[in-house]
Amino acid sequence: MPKRDFYKVLDVPKTATEAEIKKAYRRLAMKYHPDRNPDDREAEESFKEAKEACEVLTDPHKRAAYDQYGHAGVEAIRQNLADGYWGNGMRVALGEKAGVAKVHLDLRRGDGPPGARFYNFAALTTTERLVIEQPDIAAGAVRAVVKAQNALKADPSRATTIGERLFRSEEASLIADLIARDAPFYDATISPEAVDGLNTFAKASGLIAAPIPYDRLVATQFRQSWNG
Repeated sequence: MPKRDFYKVLDVPKTATEAEIKKAYRRLAMKYHPDRNPDDREAEESFKEAKEACEVLTDPHKRAAYDQYGHAGVEAIRQNLADGYWGNGMRVALGEKAGVAKVHLDLRRGDGPPGARFYNFAALTTTERLVIEQPDIAAGAVRAVVKAQNALKADPSRATTIGERLFRSEEASLIADLIARDAPFYDATISPEAVDGLNTFAKASGLIAAPIPYDRLVATQFRQSWNG
């Protein structure tokens, strides 16, 4: 089913403050929490829906994007308002399930213009201060990412159990297949080539005036943990 408008889910106006949004969420969370509604699938879905709405609308950047685009992509195609859309893995999976989309370009496969493979990539980011003052925490986070990636490569279905706790059933049911498709590209290593690609894209987009050195972007002291 199409997602409902997040403002309507929480029953707040689009001008609602963060405090008003959180208050509305707490009310719905109390009403639909699984502990209060055991074995009630509908209540569980309402709880997840309210949680997702609150998470998006209380994050300034996510809220700005949502206010601009809403539940774009799949719904736009369903309503014949667009012929295609850019999307992350889950948005693509939802479109495929609905029979309105398929992957045409995946930069990880080498699709797109030369050099585009590393125009962006997933990365664990933090402050330089944390890396210097709390290196054990940073190293532990790197090890956790590598361990999670290895576990999911071995058994993508592990993601379903976690997904069912966090996402709506429509999305949770797709996660294992999505992980299986992404697993071959899991790599905690950040290579100089990757940083070169990122710099190329950022400079061409006017985000930086000059390339940022590899050692300024990447905490290479943790490289021994990249491969587990």
